[in-house]
Amino acid sequence: MGLKRRGLTLIEMIITIAVLSIAVTLIVPSMNSTGVVRVQSALRTIASDIATAQTEAMAYQVRRGIWFGVVPTQVSGETTFTSGNGYVVVEPTGSELTMATLQDYMLYLPEDRTRPYARRFDGDSAFGGAVIAGATFDSGSALYFDELGGPLAALNGTTPGAGGVIRVEALKFGRIYEVRVEAMTGRVEIVRIEDESEE
Repeated sequence: MGLKRRGLTLIEMIITIAVLSIAVTLIVPSMNSTGVVRVQSALRTIASDIATAQTEAMAYQVRRGIWFGVVPTQVSGETTFTSGNGYVVVEPTGSELTMATLQDYMLYLPEDRTRPYARRFDGDSAFGGAVIAGATFDSGSALYFDELGGPLAALNGTTPGAGGVIRVEALKFGRIYEVRVEAMTGRVEIVRIEDESEE
């Protein structure tokens, strides 16, 4: 009767544990970075929509606006607007932009003409839990572009705007960002802000 091998040798066990440890060390950080990449996708979407609104304002010689903190809700084909984690891109042709008049100025997504040109970050896993914590412009939480693509201080005025900031938080990943819009040019810059808890 020969010896029957029923288990692993000590060397085989050590090698198996070492390989598993290396695999876990490589995989776990990349799983966390997937969420950060999704948050960065939200930031790039905001920057892209700002650039699109600015470009369309110049191309069509009309005013364009983005109202942050407002999201659409569609029920039975009707669109209503409420406060929420997102924004709406509009063509404000009137004298006032309010929740009541927003329907009149609504644009539609270039890729889907049945849906309002708006972004809603709540419940969309593609954006990794990004939250628009606030937007500060001359006109409150709305950014307007004139026919030359420059930010405006007010919807009805011709005074150039001072630019502004959109604060985006991803507290799940300990990240805070600012999307900064420069005065005069409307240039967009995304900056990571160090979280106060990291200091």
